[in-house]
Amino acid sequence: MREELIKLGLSESSVNFLCDLYLVIQAWDDFYDGDDMPRDQQLLAIWASLVGIPSNPFFQSNASFLLPILSGMVLKWEAANQLERDKDRLDISLVWRAGFLDVILQCVMLEQGPQRAMTLGPSIARMYDETIESLREEFNHA
Repeated sequence: MREELIKLGLSESSVNFLCDLYLVIQAWDDFYDGDDMPRDQQLLAIWASLVGIPSNPFFQSNASFLLPILSGMVLKWEAANQLERDKDRLDISLVWRAGFLDVILQCVMLEQGPQRAMTLGPSIARMYDETIESLREEFNHA
């Protein structure tokens, strides 16, 4: 993940914010689903959520732009969980699970401007490795 974010031309502070956020999101998803997570990863996620992200200079400077997107990401994630429980609109569920990409796109826009964000949008979208087929396969084995 870090290498992909660096290739987008993001600052070290922005990359650190996104990597911490990704770690927290993964921990949160594992906790929610009842999946195992190694203790060291749990501790890193706790650190990232309570210290790393709040003290990150990029986050501090841009919190007013990032918090609404983070809020939407959480709301869409829970809606996706509900859709999946109902086995309804898995196509929408798949898209709404990709809210982390919205945060990456916003970080590019904040640091490099809207034109660059529009140019990099398709590359950022391709960072999402889940497909509708893999989601359906997951349900077949659940």
